[in-house]
Amino acid sequence: MTDQVAVIQLEDGSEIRLTAREGELIKFALVEWLTKSSYPDREMLLKFTQKASVVIDPDGVLRIGAWVLGAGSSGPVVRYREPPTALGIKAHVATLDRDPWKVRTITTEKILPRR
Repeated sequence: MTDQVAVIQLEDGSEIRLTAREGELIKFALVEWLTKSSYPDREMLLKFTQKASVVIDPDGVLRIGAWVLGAGSSGPVVRYREPPTALGIKAHVATLDRDPWKVRTITTEKILPRR
């Protein structure tokens, strides 16, 4: 039996194929970055990330708890969306570097509700 593989298409047309083992390395990089950072939602994200399971779902999407792997404008990212509120949705986006996996930065996105 072979490992499940998650595939993301980058904006430059290339693709990255990842196993759950690489997802564990990304999780480690997230925890390491959050531990050392002064990011505003650091404590909440660290709590959820440390105990998160790494899986590749049936659709081939790599998930680290609520973090979801995808493509950003400058390479792979993982995105953590908080539950929606009347004010909209807040998402945390970690931009990743490879070889070895590390978090370059985490930024906040706000998605406003439709009016």
